[in-house]
Amino acid sequence: MSSFVRPMFRHLIPLAHQAGIQIAVVTFSPQVKTISQVLEHLFPHFASSIPIRGHDRSWAVEGCLHGKQPHMASAIEEIYSNVPDVEITRNSTLLVDDDDNNIDVALNEGVRAIWLDPNHADDFFDDVRQLM
Repeated sequence: MSSFVRPMFRHLIPLAHQAGIQIAVVTFSPQVKTISQVLEHLFPHFASSIPIRGHDRSWAVEGCLHGKQPHMASAIEEIYSNVPDVEITRNSTLLVDDDDNNIDVALNEGVRAIWLDPNHADDFFDDVRQLM
């Protein structure tokens, strides 16, 4: 399954982790266990610190019910429980998603977001630079 991980994420995730950036996986997939196994395979030294929120009914959050916002809110709660002194705001959060609807919802909620065009994944880093 790890062969299905986009190559850029194989490089970006370890760099983000080394930089002290909190990482979470938010997905509509119910295959949370499989995603966890893939992360453990690819990033054995820190995969356990990456919250995964999928469509598996293992979590719940009140508030915004659109897009990936509830997933992100729940993941942030887990990050706070493990790293209580971290500061996470809408402005410091970045959703990377290949569904433009999720991007629109995030942007409307004041969360930074970048659409990952599957056909032009190389443009991703240019999009990140524009946020800086």
